[in-house]
Amino acid sequence: MPCVPTAGEAEVQIRVTDTNDNAPYFSERIYSARVPENAERAAVVIKVTANDRDADSHFTYSIIGGNVGSAFEVVPDVGEIKVRAALDYETGPRVCSPQIICNLAYM
Repeated sequence: MPCVPTAGEAEVQIRVTDTNDNAPYFSERIYSARVPENAERAAVVIKVTANDRDADSHFTYSIIGGNVGSAFEVVPDVGEIKVRAALDYETGPRVCSPQIICNLAYM
């Protein structure tokens, strides 16, 4: 009868990753900016920044409310708030308070 191996060896690499045990937070509690009604489309109005104490975190930003007439957009992976549509001081809202949310994903 041939010899049947009863043991084997393998090299295994184990990578320990961080868990999501810290909530993301914005660098500023309130961001405020003024934009002229003649601002060009795609002009950057302000940039929001989030942080997290966990390692290897990646943020995506989105507008979840308060964006009257969809006048603004956010660059999801950067946090830049940009003019999306023509602004009109006389007919549009004079104060717009888009609500930004930061979603956290781990790489």
